[in-house]
Amino acid sequence: MITLLFIMKHFKQYIIIFSIILIAIISGVFLKNNFLQAQDKEVSLPLPNFNQPIIKKGSEDLIKYFFFKKDNWVDAKGKNIIEKDVIGLRVYKNPDHISPLLWYQQNVPNQGNPALIKVDGYDGLRDGRSIYVSAGYIDKIKFKAKTSGTPLQTYLNTYIYLISYNEGASSETIEIFNRMIANWKFNANVAITPEQKAQLRNDIKRWADINNIKSLLEDYKEKYGYYPKLESGTYMTNHTVSTWPSWQLELGKALVNFLPIDPINTFGSCPEETKTINKKQIIFKYDSKTCWDKENKAYAGDITDEILYPVLASSVYTYSSLLDGQDYYLGYETEFGKGCATGQCFLNNSCKAVGDCNGRQYCQSGRWVNHCGNGAKDCGEECEADGNGSSATNQYKCTSCKWTDGWCGNGIIQTNHGEQCELSGANVFTKPTPSQAINIDHQYQCLACKITGGYCGDGTEQTAHNEQCDPKNYIAPIPADSKINKQYECDINCQDKGGYCGDIIIQSTYGEQCEADGNGSSATNQYKCIVCKWTGGWCGDGTQNGPEQCDPTNYIAPIPADSKINKQYECDINCQDKGGYCGDGIVQNGTYNKKINKSLRIWNIRLWQRTIDRDEECEADGNGSYATNQYKCTSCKWTDGWCGDGTIQATYGEQCDKGNINNDTYGQGADSCKTDCSGSASYCGDGIVNGQEICDITKNYENSVKCIATNDQNCGKLLKEYNFSDIPITELNNIEVSNTSIKLKQANISTPYIWVANSDVDMVSKIKTSDGALMGRYSTGKNPSRTAVDLEGNVWIANRDSNDVTILKEDGSLIKTCSVGIGPRGIAIDTQGFGWVASYEENKVYKIDKDCNRLATYNVGARPYGLAIDASGHIWSANRNGNSVSKIDISTGVVNTYSGVGGTTCGDAGLHPYGIAVDLNDNIWVADTCKGVYKVAQNGDIIYYTYNTAHSYGRSRGVAVDKQGFVWVAFDFSNQVAKINPSDGSLKGIYSSGGDLPIGISGDADGNIWVINHDKGGIAAKINSLGAVMGRYPVAGTGVSVKPYTYSDMMGYGLKNITLRGGFWSTTFESSFAQTTWNSIVLTKTTPIGSKIEIRFQSATTEAGLAIASWSGYSDSSLLSLVSIPKENKFLKFEIKFYSNQPDIATFLPSLNSLIINLDEAK
Repeated sequence: MITLLFIMKHFKQYIIIFSIILIAIISGVFLKNNFLQAQDKEVSLPLPNFNQPIIKKGSEDLIKYFFFKKDNWVDAKGKNIIEKDVIGLRVYKNPDHISPLLWYQQNVPNQGNPALIKVDGYDGLRDGRSIYVSAGYIDKIKFKAKTSGTPLQTYLNTYIYLISYNEGASSETIEIFNRMIANWKFNANVAITPEQKAQLRNDIKRWADINNIKSLLEDYKEKYGYYPKLESGTYMTNHTVSTWPSWQLELGKALVNFLPIDPINTFGSCPEETKTINKKQIIFKYDSKTCWDKENKAYAGDITDEILYPVLASSVYTYSSLLDGQDYYLGYETEFGKGCATGQCFLNNSCKAVGDCNGRQYCQSGRWVNHCGNGAKDCGEECEADGNGSSATNQYKCTSCKWTDGWCGNGIIQTNHGEQCELSGANVFTKPTPSQAINIDHQYQCLACKITGGYCGDGTEQTAHNEQCDPKNYIAPIPADSKINKQYECDINCQDKGGYCGDIIIQSTYGEQCEADGNGSSATNQYKCIVCKWTGGWCGDGTQNGPEQCDPTNYIAPIPADSKINKQYECDINCQDKGGYCGDGIVQNGTYNKKINKSLRIWNIRLWQRTIDRDEECEADGNGSYATNQYKCTSCKWTDGWCGDGTIQATYGEQCDKGNINNDTYGQGADSCKTDCSGSASYCGDGIVNGQEICDITKNYENSVKCIATNDQNCGKLLKEYNFSDIPITELNNIEVSNTSIKLKQANISTPYIWVANSDVDMVSKIKTSDGALMGRYSTGKNPSRTAVDLEGNVWIANRDSNDVTILKEDGSLIKTCSVGIGPRGIAIDTQGFGWVASYEENKVYKIDKDCNRLATYNVGARPYGLAIDASGHIWSANRNGNSVSKIDISTGVVNTYSGVGGTTCGDAGLHPYGIAVDLNDNIWVADTCKGVYKVAQNGDIIYYTYNTAHSYGRSRGVAVDKQGFVWVAFDFSNQVAKINPSDGSLKGIYSSGGDLPIGISGDADGNIWVINHDKGGIAAKINSLGAVMGRYPVAGTGVSVKPYTYSDMMGYGLKNITLRGGFWSTTFESSFAQTTWNSIVLTKTTPIGSKIEIRFQSATTEAGLAIASWSGYSDSSLLSLVSIPKENKFLKFEIKFYSNQPDIATFLPSLNSLIINLDEAK
C-alpha cells in the first residue's frame, strides 16, 4: 500500500485545506478522499474544488496515473468561472532504484534544465511544470510479516512519482500545486518512527548511489576492457573507501565524475591496538575518519579474498578491484530494518546465524570474533594444524592459523625437516655436468628436496644430463656403426672420444680406407668413399664412371652427324671429351690451325698444329646472303638456299628474288626486287616517304593527316583533318563525351526524398516523396535554412548561425562540415557536383567542393538570399536588400546585377526578393514578398506579374517549376499557393497550401508540388497538378513540433530537370604548321525537336592572345567556314553549346556525332 497525503493551508485570504489521499494497491489505485474547504471569520464564499480523479491503468512500467480536474465555481461577484485546469500524477516502477536525475535522463524525451529539490526528504527534481520524486514504498503486509534477517528488498521498493499541471494554468491552480508539493508525505501507510524514516531515506539514496556508480564502472570497462585497478594514489593498492581521499582523487578521477558518498559516511570504532609481529610488539594508532595507521601503513578492518571490509558499525561505501581489474566489489550497509534475533550478527542487509563467517571472523553472541583454534579451517584460515611441507598450502608448521616454517619448493633448504636440496631461491640446486656428477652423493636431480637422478659411471647413458656414453663395460663400434655420438672410445667424463667414420681422419686401426670421395685417378683414389671404404671405380678402368665423360680404352670417334657435346671426336687421358663436335661453333674442315700450349719443365713452348678434317661446312645458320652463307645449317652442312639464288624463300622473309638482276635503284616500280629480297625498290606510292618525297600517297598518317598526290618528285603534299576524338577537351559543362559522340547529359530525374530544414532545433528531416514517411532526422549546424540535393543524392545544408554548410550522404551519415561565409542563406549544386553558397552578410557567392576547398568567389548584390542555376550552368542570386538579381556567367566569370526586382512595387521599404527558380525556357522567376513575382530574361529584361492587390493572398515567398513547366508561388498569410502560366504570367489557379504559413515550395519528378508550412508544428504538404492536397506530413514526425524554414532545390528536381537541359563544350586547338591555311569545321549532329547545337570560334597567334580575341557569332550550321582566320594564327578556340527545352529530356537529347577540322600548311 502507498499513501500520499497532501495538505495545503492558508491560500490567499482564505484558509484552504486540500487533502488528497491516494491508496495504491497491487491490483489498483483509487481516490479515497478529495475535498477543498475554505473558511474565514468574516466571509464564507464558494471556492474552486477538484473533482474525483480520472484513474487509468498504466503500461508495464507505468503503474497507474490520475487526472484531477477543478470544478466550475462562482467567484465573490457571482460570476460563473469555467475551469479547465488539470493536475496529473503518474507512478512509475523503479526496479533498479536509480536517482530521479538518472531516471529523467533515461526516460524524458524533450529534456530541459531541471533543478534538484527535496520532497518529504526524498530526492527529486523540478523541470518547469513537472516534478519527479524517487521515494520508498513499504509493502505493509510483507513488512508486518518480516522476521529477523529478512532482506530489506523483500518489503521495500522505490517508485518514481511524476506530478504536473497543464500549460496556461491559473495562479490558483499553481498555488494549489505548490502547496501540495510542500505538504506531500510518503510512507503514511505504515507506522514507523521519524528516525526509521530518516534511515529509509538514507537507504533509498544508497541504492541510487550504488547503481549510479555501477553504471559508471560498466562504462569504464566498455571503454578500457577492465575496471579501475587503483594501482597507486590510495592507502591500499586496489582498494578505496568513501572517507579516503582516493575515493574522489583516484576512483572519481578514473570514472570522470564526482562520486556520491554514504549519507552518514563515517567508520565505526577503530581503537588503538597492540600486535606482536616477528617477536616484536607494535602499537597501531588508527585515524578515526579513515581507520588507517599512516605510520605503520595498516588498516583496522579486514581484507578477505581481495575484498576490503569496514569495521563494525560503519556507514561507508567501499570499492575493491578483483582479478586484475576483471571484476570488482562495491560494498555498503543499510540502516532501515536492522534488528536480528538474539545471538545473530548483521551483515550486508541481512542477519547471519551463529557461526557464520565474515572474512576471518565468525558470528558469536551477536558479535563478529576471531575463531583460530576451533579445529575447523574456515572463514579464511590457512590452517588449524601442522602440515607435511609438501606445498605452500601444506607447510611444515601452522602458527596462529597461518602457515609458517616453509615447504619443499620455497627455495630454502630446511635441513631440520630433512631437506637436501631446493629448486629455487638463494640455495637453488645447480644441475651438475657429467664431470661433476661422479658418485651417489653428487647426482643429477633434486626430487622432493632429495638428491637423485644417477651419475657418470653408473653404467647407464643418461642423455637428458648431457652424457654421450658411459665408460662402464663400453664396446667400440665397427666403422659402419660409428658416428659422432657413438665413437670408438668413451672417456671418464661420459663423453665420446676416439673418432668415428666421417670425422675426416682416416683411422686405419679401426679398418678405415678413406674419409672422403677421391678423384678417380687410381685404385687407391677412387671416385666414391662409402662407410670409409673405396668404391666407384677410376679413370682408365675401361668403364665410364661417376664424373667421367668417356674412357679412352678402345674409344671410337663419331661422324659429325652423330657427334655431340658428350660424344666428341676424341677422349683424353683424363676421361674427358675433346676434339670438338658438330655444334661447338668451330667449323672443323681442315682449313685452319689451332694453337696449343704444352708445359715442358721450366718454360713454355708454343706449337701450331693443323686440325683433323671432320668434313664440316658450317656450325650455325647463316643470313642467306650467298652460297657459302645460306639460311640453314643442318648437321654442319649448308641447306635451304640464299637471297640471289632465283628462288623466293618466303619462310625466311624473302618477298622476291630476281637472281643476279636484284637492284636497289629508286623508281623501278612495284615489279622490281631489292638486293636483300625484301621487296621492290622505293617508288611514289609504296607507302614509305623516300628520297625527296614530302609524303607518300598510300601511307597512313596519324591524327587524320593525309597526303595529296602532286605528280612530281615530291610525290604529294600534306593535308591535316582532325576529328573531335583527336582534340583535347579544355572545358565541358553537363556534357557526356564518348569515342563516338558528344551529347547533353541525361540525369535520372527521380526525386525519392525531400530534405526539410528544422531551423529551430538544428536538424534536417528526410521525407519519402512516395508516401510522406519520415525516414530520419539528422543534426546540422545552427539554424539551418536551405537544403539542396546533388546528382549523387547527397544533401547540402546552409546553416545561418554557425556560418557553415553541412554535407550528408543520402543515408544521413556526415561527409563534411564546411565553414563558408557569414550567415549563409542560398545554396545550389551544379552538374559537376560543386556547391554554390550565398554569404548573406558579405554580399558574396562562394564555389566550394565536397572537401570544403573554396574554388572561386564572386561579388553580387546586397544580401543574397536565394540561388538557382540555369540550363547553361550560370548562377542566379536573389538579393534581398538590393532589390535585384545577379547573374554569374560561369564561362567568363563576369557578374551582371539587374535592379528593379522587389520592394518598390509595393511601396513597402521592408519587402524584398525571396524565392528564386528557373523555368523550362531558361527564364528566372523571383518572388517579391509582395503581390506577385518577377520574370527575368537571360539578358536582364524584367516583367512583373501581380496577383495580390492589398496583400489579399499574403506575401509571395517560395517559387518553383513543375514537370509541365508551370510556375508555382507560395503565399504565406493566406495559406495558399498559386499556379502560373510561364508564357504570359496568367493565373491558372489558387489552392490551399495544406498547412499554416507556407514558405518553401518545390516540384518533384512525378509532377507534384511540395509545400513546406512553417507554423503549427511544421507540415510538408503534397499537392498534385490540379491543386488537390494529396497528403499532409509532419516534418518532424507525429506529435513533434518544429518550425521548418526551407527555400531551395530541396529534392534536387531543379538540378535534374532544369539545369541539366543545357551544357557546353569548349577546346583550344593548336596548328602544327608555322603558317596555316584554315579551311572549315564540319559538324555531323543530331538535333531532335526542341533541341539545338550552336558553335562559335576565336583565334590568335598565341594561346594567351585568345583571352582578348573576339568571338564569332553563334552558328547552328553544319559547315563553319574558317577562311577568315589569318595564316599566322596558330591557335583556334571554339565553343559548342547544347540545349533542349523539352520536358522529357531523355527523348530530346542533342548529340554531336563527329567534328572535323580541315587545314593544311600555307605556302
